Amino acid sequence: MISKINLPRAALIFAAFGRGAAEFIIRLILTAAAFVWYGVTPGFASLIFGAASLLPLCLLTVGIGFIVSMVAAIFRDVVNATGLILSGLLVLSPILYPLPRGSLLADANAFNPFTYLINIPRDLVLYGRSHDLAAYLLAALFSLFVFATGWRLFHVAQPHIAERI
Repeated sequence: MISKINLPRAALIFAAFGRGAAEFIIRLILTAAAFVWYGVTPGFASLIFGAASLLPLCLLTVGIGFIVSMVAAIFRDVVNATGLILSGLLVLSPILYPLPRGSLLADANAFNPFTYLINIPRDLVLYGRSHDLAAYLLAALFSLFVFATGWRLFHVAQPHIAERI
């Protein structure tokens, strides 16, 4: 039945992304209200660069979505494992807490792309500047690679997966 659907199958992935984007907009409104409440006024350029720097994070998550959707069509438990792994990576990312330099967790987070893809946009919005821009660019290139690879694999595998479902 899924192979008979006359729409791009990637639209299903982007529909899920759209749901996440709607949740993001709601949280953005709440964050803006918190900024007003606490008197934090980021500059216009900081907001633009901060928002634009979230694009690699979106590419990474959509790329992971492409890859996971293909594997999950065959192995159903992958969805649960992926949620667990991504939650673990986000907990390990220093989003709400600073990492002490030279610690084991700081060394492990040097290889976590979520660390840079979340912290750099936050620093750009709050402070108008950020450090580790080279690491952010590497994480952005990795995000682009994951997205392109996921997109390509999805398009190659989609007829076979649709038949299997």
